[in-house]
Amino acid sequence: MKLKIKNDPIVVENWFDNEINKIINVTENSSYSTDLECIINKIK
Repeated sequence: MKLKIKNDPIVVENWFDNEINKIINVTENSSYSTDLECIINKIK
């Protein structure tokens, strides 16, 4: 991962942005509890 960050930081940044957006979408569109376990299970 460190090598990927050094060699292609834009790809890594985009990946993190995508993962953050998934979490935001789950929390905004969910009527379920937003505890961490619930969020992780929905992303999988």
